[in-house]
Amino acid sequence: MKKTSFPKHISFISFLFLAAITPIGPVSCCCFSKRNCLEEENLLISEKLIIAEKEITRLNEAYQTAESRAQKALSMLKTPSKNLNDNAGKTILLPAQIIPLDMVFVEKGSFTMSRKDGDNYEDEVSHTATLKNNFYIGRTEVTQEQYQAVMGKNPSPEVIAPRMPVVQVSWVDAMTFCDKLNDAGLAPEGWRFTLPTETQWEYAASGGENGHGFKFSGSNVLDEVGWYTENSDGSMHFVGQKKPNELGICDMNGNVWEWCLDDHKGSSRNATPELNRKNESGGARRVVRGGSWDYVPRFCRNAIRDSHSAEYRDNYLGFRVVLVPAQ
Repeated sequence: MKKTSFPKHISFISFLFLAAITPIGPVSCCCFSKRNCLEEENLLISEKLIIAEKEITRLNEAYQTAESRAQKALSMLKTPSKNLNDNAGKTILLPAQIIPLDMVFVEKGSFTMSRKDGDNYEDEVSHTATLKNNFYIGRTEVTQEQYQAVMGKNPSPEVIAPRMPVVQVSWVDAMTFCDKLNDAGLAPEGWRFTLPTETQWEYAASGGENGHGFKFSGSNVLDEVGWYTENSDGSMHFVGQKKPNELGICDMNGNVWEWCLDDHKGSSRNATPELNRKNESGGARRVVRGGSWDYVPRFCRNAIRDSHSAEYRDNYLGFRVVLVPAQ
């Protein structure tokens, strides 16, 4: 792209010429000679030149600041490096090359899955789960603009807004989204996009190995971190508006339910922490996590589990993606 350069310097002669041709209005003076009048006119011209110089300086500084911010923004939006061994967040540009997909690093470790919180159901069996590999997870649910950029369509039927979660997507749709990211070469070398297992999902929601043991993701007060029946006004909301959790992840509770990679296996104790799986329809019901905008707090906890068939779609059901080591 050709960049138009901003004039860094304007000569004194140019200023003088501009000032000379700019009407300055009648000069009121009580001088007794033409010489005194000329001196006063020259003084006014000098004052105008000083003001013009200050304005040019201000504009130059504003330009340089804007240019610096633009360069910083461009560097942040670059496709991540082929080496993802550091723990910084990553931003990946989707096919349109202007829509970022922010990924948060999650370090491997162990945690208490299905932690007892006073509202547990029978299938939420408290136990220690271990993840042997680092991974990255979406900072928010996949948005409508992100889905549109990859899939070429927006299935969300009612609330159409670029920064709202995409809904009306099945498990098969979500996995197809991941496959398209991989096929387009957007996954860094040695990594691939997929859906999180429910263990990965709850581990990230809980803040990883050093999480604080909150009932919800980042707080014991749902209103701080999620949209649910009491604060949603009967609709989903833009992503990233609520407080993030310990890892900087948003919207894990409420807003929309999120598909997970694995089949629902009764007890959470039977969940497979890490799983390599291809897209396939039919079979067992798939796990969904996190609750949504039209559910009460008990159904928006970190530990809550539900399931649907792989082809199921609804207005409260979306997903987020993870980057895991390729196998």
